[in-house]
Amino acid sequence: LLAGSDSRSFVKTPGQCKSFGCGADVGGARSDVIILVRVVPAARKVEMLSIPRDTWVTIPGNIQYISGQNRINAAFNAGSPSLLVSTILQDFHIPINYFVEVNFLGLQNMVNAIGGVHLNFKDPVKDVVTGLRVKFPGCQLVTGVQALALVRSRHLQYKVKGVWYNDYGSDFTRIRNQQTFFRAVIHQLNHETTNPLALNSFINAAVGDLTIDSTFSESLMISLA
Repeated sequence: LLAGSDSRSFVKTPGQCKSFGCGADVGGARSDVIILVRVVPAARKVEMLSIPRDTWVTIPGNIQYISGQNRINAAFNAGSPSLLVSTILQDFHIPINYFVEVNFLGLQNMVNAIGGVHLNFKDPVKDVVTGLRVKFPGCQLVTGVQALALVRSRHLQYKVKGVWYNDYGSDFTRIRNQQTFFRAVIHQLNHETTNPLALNSFINAAVGDLTIDSTFSESLMISLA
């Protein structure tokens, strides 16, 4: 289970506050990215299933304002990932073997550790909320800051013949962009990490800002990768 956390607990400087938000209006943590990743080593395949954050589910337990009928991303706000894992097992009957939580800085560092990713944009796009700004169409290198702005975007606008239009896909557009982004990451890793030492360097650069369950060892990550 890969969960993208919107927690701002790491925010300490005015610059981070400006980039990510801070204060009571962004307190707590929600999993606005929920992706089930299935790795099949024998077939050399990675399969991903995104669960929209507003999926209406029954969250187990007896936690006030969280348990019962609620949006699935509320399960993550209980203080640990275990409730989100339990919710997925109960409502979707999918067992979770390992858990990884990625925060804002973790995603940026992973992208920068592989030198950025190449993404192809049909039109110029922007999102004034996340700070996304792609001025020109076509394939281009996207670094950590813009990659984060893209995968967080729910207020996307695109430009056609000089006119800006709103994309009303909201979370569905965000899911599509996230899946495109992860495919680009895997493609870039195929080029950048052609040996175990390079792969180890990438994982070491990434894990500092990730929360990984204790059973998911670094040696297992390298073996799967």
